[in-house]
Amino acid sequence: MINSLADRTASNARARAVVFDVGGVLLRTDDHGPRRRLAELMGLTEAQLHDAVFESPLARSATLGTVREEALWADVARRFNRDASQMAAFQAGFWGGDVYDVDFMAWIGALRPRVSTGLLSNAWSGARDAFINRFACYRYVDSVVISAEEGGQTGSGDLPHLPAPDGRGSRGDDLCR
Repeated sequence: MINSLADRTASNARARAVVFDVGGVLLRTDDHGPRRRLAELMGLTEAQLHDAVFESPLARSATLGTVREEALWADVARRFNRDASQMAAFQAGFWGGDVYDVDFMAWIGALRPRVSTGLLSNAWSGARDAFINRFACYRYVDSVVISAEEGGQTGSGDLPHLPAPDGRGSRGDDLCR
């Protein structure tokens, strides 16, 4: 059984590219307070609220890019009987405890130009705009692969051909996890 990256690579092998996950790694919920308070207002547990947003059939479709993020939020609004103004507060509470790890991102950026760097995300249709304008990811990485744009979900075998940060491309099974 292969237990480590060292076991999977030749002693003289050198990584040409590294790809990092966004959700739960670079962008993660560090403070559960805002989401927990929102869940309590909705009469739910935090886990139920999480599942209502991330685990619905429409969320899977948004991850695969077959529906836009706006459709997903409209579905959440319908299920919780919320109007547009209430949904702005809902989303603020839902995402309120999420943080972007700027130190880790700077470390990733420092790997360049020795290796190509990239991000991989199961994000929805609005993610690229956030990665560019809110988080300035392109200052630190060479490429970003978003499942909604590629039509597949990471970790599920849905992305048989993953564009590598160096532009050459890589089969999913070529990647070290």
